[in-house]
Amino acid sequence: MSQTFPPDGPTESESRAGAKVMVFLILAVFFGCIIAYHSLGRGGSRPAARDTSGLVMYFCGIDRCRDSGEYGELVFRTGISVWNAPAPNRGGVRRTAKHHDKAEVTDQRRVSSGPGGLWYELKGGGWVSDYWLTAKPCTNDNLAEISFADCLAGKY
Repeated sequence: MSQTFPPDGPTESESRAGAKVMVFLILAVFFGCIIAYHSLGRGGSRPAARDTSGLVMYFCGIDRCRDSGEYGELVFRTGISVWNAPAPNRGGVRRTAKHHDKAEVTDQRRVSSGPGGLWYELKGGGWVSDYWLTAKPCTNDNLAEISFADCLAGKY
């Protein structure tokens, strides 16, 4: 069955052309949404990053996980690993840092939820997770305010 249009309506070829344009627009919006989704780090591609240029942080060798058996203990005075890349494929240790060393952050990237899932890129190269960096030098006096509530359950 073919439809007929009034004399001033679209021809059959015009209707097909209009349908093709509509399909094209729908596909363009669909793929645009997919690209936006992945660029925000939600689809398994490179996770979203935020500019943190000039942010100064400090290495903390104290265990800040309240649910660990070593909470509050200085577990790393030296030897905090700075990796070549953020998790999950860290690419090997680039260098090590000491407790209370200062670090300038150039970028940050969330690779998973919860403690240890936020990674900081450092000036001069290398990446460190939020387990080992704090906004101010960590001590037992300020431990309560910089600790993670539940590392095993992934809660800050």
